[in-house]
Amino acid sequence: MPTEQETISQPLEAILQDLKMSIEDIEFKEDGVHIVLDAEVVPEPGPTAQFLWETISDTIPEGTPRVCFYCREKGKALPSWTEEVKLIEPLEETRLRAQQGDREALKSLFDISFEQWGVSIVELEVKKGCLTVLLESGEEMHPPPTVGFVRNSMAQLQTKYCDSVHVYFRVEGSSLPLWDETAPLIEKKEKPKAKSAPVAPTPYLEHQPWQPSNKATAILGAFSGLIRVVGILALIGGVGILLLAFFLQQDVRYQIKLGDKLFLYFVAGFILSAFGGFSLFVTRGK
Repeated sequence: MPTEQETISQPLEAILQDLKMSIEDIEFKEDGVHIVLDAEVVPEPGPTAQFLWETISDTIPEGTPRVCFYCREKGKALPSWTEEVKLIEPLEETRLRAQQGDREALKSLFDISFEQWGVSIVELEVKKGCLTVLLESGEEMHPPPTVGFVRNSMAQLQTKYCDSVHVYFRVEGSSLPLWDETAPLIEKKEKPKAKSAPVAPTPYLEHQPWQPSNKATAILGAFSGLIRVVGILALIGGVGILLLAFFLQQDVRYQIKLGDKLFLYFVAGFILSAFGGFSLFVTRGK
């Protein structure tokens, strides 16, 4: 089998004779393939390099980052010109194109991550500020982490051409998506509520509207303890009389015996209860 150098040199030698050029060296390095050519008359760099590349493009090993052509005049050590053909775009350049919303650049960036997980990108487009992507895999992928990864990746690009993502996922062999979810790139923050005008403090009142003022207030303060005790007793007594009248009313004998006096019991009980309740109310907090 021919070596890599022979695979490239054979098609080149066939055309270099007509250009009065020859191959001096073909070297494979980590940064690409370097081809040194000698020429009796140095040709124009741009068209020559393009022509040479089209001749050998099918023979370059997959994954080669670039091909460099060096052309020098025969008998001289330094090349007259150097032309470079980039086969793999630097990641930073891809990132810059992705920030501009370039579909191929975005797909290339996502492919780097998704291929490691066995996920392929079936469709990808940016339309009306939304990145729509259809993913496919042999195993089911859960929506939250998948959508979160796409969303965070786009947010890190800081592109102004996209403000949301819409992710579809389907299992291999199926034509319909298993699920789809939409997420914004930036969480909408709630607008701060407008501060309301400060409310003026309520003026301090020496007495509440239901309380007497001036001398009456002073009297209440001095005898509040006594009034409270009387109020409690009146309340207890009034409730007791009401209960007694209620039970007496249930017995026919007492209805006949007392007659209209039962009504007076109810009135007395109500008055005492009302007095006791009012006394406790006006002396509260004293």
